[in-house]
Amino acid sequence: MEKYMGYEAKAPKQRPERLLPEINIAETLFHVDIEKLEFRQVGDPSNRMPIIGAKEEMGFSHFFFDTKTKNLFTGDTKMPDGIPGHVRIVLLPPLKELDPIGLARQQGLPDEFHNNNRSLKEKTIVFSKKNEPKPQQQPAIKKPRRQKL
Repeated sequence: MEKYMGYEAKAPKQRPERLLPEINIAETLFHVDIEKLEFRQVGDPSNRMPIIGAKEEMGFSHFFFDTKTKNLFTGDTKMPDGIPGHVRIVLLPPLKELDPIGLARQQGLPDEFHNNNRSLKEKTIVFSKKNEPKPQQQPAIKKPRRQKL
């Protein structure tokens, strides 16, 4: 390329194609596409949900997921009877954890800039209903107190 005012513009680097990361939302797998800012269901690419449409409160992004339609819940979340049993509240991790490589490429940074080598299963929290069994927690181990002699 030609020099312009002492600066030589470099041709953009071609980055290798990659597989989109997957995220499990209430037992349904979705591809995370940061470039299009959407989740696409694995096996049904016509089922899409926007990433940016999630509500943010106190630093957490969340949305209501309908397990019947496998998409965003479109009903009223302030119903007097509460949220229907087939709807889950999903907390989303930050974009840099959903797709670190995609976000880095979107920002013009090296692919490994946001990579922290954690799996998405550790990052998505799906709240269950009250009547569903919850995983058992180990009881806390208490240290014996020292006696004064």
